[in-house]
Amino acid sequence: MATKKYNSPKISWAKERQSKLKSINENYDFGRDYNTQTGASLIDELQKEQDKYNDMKSLLDAQKLVVKEKEKSVNSFFVNILKRVSTEHGEDSTEYEKAGGKRTSNRKAPIRKVTGEKKTKVSS
Repeated sequence: MATKKYNSPKISWAKERQSKLKSINENYDFGRDYNTQTGASLIDELQKEQDKYNDMKSLLDAQKLVVKEKEKSVNSFFVNILKRVSTEHGEDSTEYEKAGGKRTSNRKAPIRKVTGEKKTKVSS
């Protein structure tokens, strides 16, 4: 599943504020770079950074899929190796245990619960 993209709420807020300023005066200038052109370029810079961030997230998602596939491949390989060791040496061999398997003689037998019996009270 792809990671949700980031949408900065400040971009839409800034665009709305910029639009309101331009409705008063297209080229508002308060000096010291406080003007509509600087505001527009700041919004563009933020939009570019957000786009770059979302592109990186997409690359990470793609790389995560590659890692997951490699994990499956490695798991399958070693499961098959263990099967081959058990075929060659048996599941109760020390070789099978050294390869990562659990020897059949070391496995606990399941404990079964007895059901359907009624407990009777012994009277004295």
